[in-house]
Amino acid sequence: METIAGAFTDHLAVLLRVAMTTPFIQTGRGIWRTNVTNLNDLPFQEEIKEVWTEWKTHMSRYPDIVNWWDQYVKSIIKLLFIREGTERNDWIKMENFYYTAIYDVLQEPDQHRSKTLAMRRLKAKIIV
Repeated sequence: METIAGAFTDHLAVLLRVAMTTPFIQTGRGIWRTNVTNLNDLPFQEEIKEVWTEWKTHMSRYPDIVNWWDQYVKSIIKLLFIREGTERNDWIKMENFYYTAIYDVLQEPDQHRSKTLAMRRLKAKIIV
């Protein structure tokens, strides 16, 4: 550590150099962030409203609202958003699969009748 004259001032600047021999190792997946786009989905908003009333009934089990929020609600909100994100990703993957399957059927050089049957089979799977 040393002090050096600062430019354009009558104060000294403190210069501190820190050297570490141990490398910084980050483990885990990092920080989880809420996907706020889920909040634009009306069914998800309704689900949050429903569970919110249930969560408030647990408030009396904690000494104050801060402990209730920190120990109970935050972890449940995280799980709720993770589950919603997983379900959305699953739907997107399935939707992409069926778009690809439909495209593949339409690109086949087969006759019209075989394409129609293949499309009906795909339609039945999508509807069920």
